[in-house]
Amino acid sequence: MNLKAGKPWRELRDALLLGVAEDRDIDGKPLFVAPYVSQPENGVDVHGELVVTGENVNVRQAPDPRAAVIDRLSHDIVRAGPDNRFGSLQENDTPGKPSAWAQIITPAGKLGYVYGQFVRGPTNIRFHFKRIDGRWRIVYISAGD
Repeated sequence: MNLKAGKPWRELRDALLLGVAEDRDIDGKPLFVAPYVSQPENGVDVHGELVVTGENVNVRQAPDPRAAVIDRLSHDIVRAGPDNRFGSLQENDTPGKPSAWAQIITPAGKLGYVYGQFVRGPTNIRFHFKRIDGRWRIVYISAGD
C-alpha cells in the first residue's frame, strides 16, 4: 500500500465519499467496506473492470488533457482496455510516478482514456469497518487481490 504521510486520510475521505457496501466477517457479523466499488456483488469484475466515479467524466481519444473527447460517462462500470496500465509505470511517465490515465472500453464499445482521478478499480485501497463496543472502527485496510 502506498500510504504516505497525510495520504491515508485523503484515501479514507475519498473512499467514504464514494459510499460503503455491506459485507460479512468470517463469523457472519456485519462489516462495511468503503468504497462500495470494492464489492463484487455490486457488479464489478475485480480483474477486468473499473468504475467511473464522477458525473459527465470525459473519455478522451488519447491519455492527454488536450485530446479529443469521444464520450462522457457518469458512474459507469467499464472494461479495462487491452493496454490499460492505470497505476503502473509507462514508458513516457515520470520515473517513479505511476500512470495517471486509465485505458477503458466504454459501455458503447469505444476505446478511450479517463483521467485516474475519476476511475477506480475494485482492488484499489479499501477500508473495512466494524462496530466494536458501540463505535465504528477501521478493522483493517486492504489493497490488491
